[in-house]
Amino acid sequence: MANETGHARGDVERLRALLRVGQLVATGVRGQELHEVVAATVAEAFGYGTVVLNLHRQGLSSFEVVVVQGSQKAREALLGAVTTVDGWAPLLASRFDVEGVYFVPAGAFDWTIHTEPSFVPELRMLDHHDAWRPEDALFVPLRASDGHLLGVLSLDEPLDGLRPVPGDLAVLSGVVAHLSQAVESAEANETKERLLEEIRDAERRYRSLVEQLPVIVYRARLAVREPWHYISPQVETILGFTQSEWLADAALWLERIHPDDRAQALAEEEHTKRTGEPLSSVYRMYAKDGRLLWIRDEAFLLRQSDGPVLQGVMSEISERRPAG
Repeated sequence: MANETGHARGDVERLRALLRVGQLVATGVRGQELHEVVAATVAEAFGYGTVVLNLHRQGLSSFEVVVVQGSQKAREALLGAVTTVDGWAPLLASRFDVEGVYFVPAGAFDWTIHTEPSFVPELRMLDHHDAWRPEDALFVPLRASDGHLLGVLSLDEPLDGLRPVPGDLAVLSGVVAHLSQAVESAEANETKERLLEEIRDAERRYRSLVEQLPVIVYRARLAVREPWHYISPQVETILGFTQSEWLADAALWLERIHPDDRAQALAEEEHTKRTGEPLSSVYRMYAKDGRLLWIRDEAFLLRQSDGPVLQGVMSEISERRPAG
């Protein structure tokens, strides 16, 4: 049970990381800044000490290392290095494919005949049968909507010292697919409206992942009486209301907040609307059966042509709050 809870919390953090990237793309972040955010997001969300982003060089059959998130030694060895399509082919072979991610275990590939730039970190192995080894390698392709290779993320030095399990690799594959859309859109210099629509499409495709998390995921207009755009099924598990009930009553969110906390919740939402800063609010809320729960509400603001929208996550934190 504890292990399952840990995985769930990890997935929540990954979801929050996706929300952050989505906000940055929507606000026009492009180029090197976006590339660094992509690498940092993967490193933080999945717990890797080194993340390298190789991007396809337009008009050429080669890739360039544009970001090295990690040690100075890794940056010195790899930043600016150029690799070829042929060089990546044996590393992205089907025999290494696990849930759309390519894990190359130590000993499975002869690195001595590989002429492309590479880096083997100095690390102390754990005394564990699934310990990460210095010559282990993990690659995640970034693919465009038509399937062609935009680039490759290389992950190394997991912070827990262990090789990844297939379930984590499946989530990693899904998250990077979402990030690939951000990179593709930015490179194509498409309009903000097109970027927002692609984020919505990605959100629909990964809703199956979202709806398995023990939190309430939502998208709502920044207006008390405006209907919410979306709320995940966990609203029924946590607060007792069905999705239909919640979406049909625009005032339900404010009405269920404890009267003593309403002014604070509205003020924090107004601050986000005015400044564009992320929302981070904690308040008490009555469930449908009358239970009083503590809720943490975290969201990011998306400014759209028809008004600002909050895209966020509500988590029940009652067990972490003092009774009374």
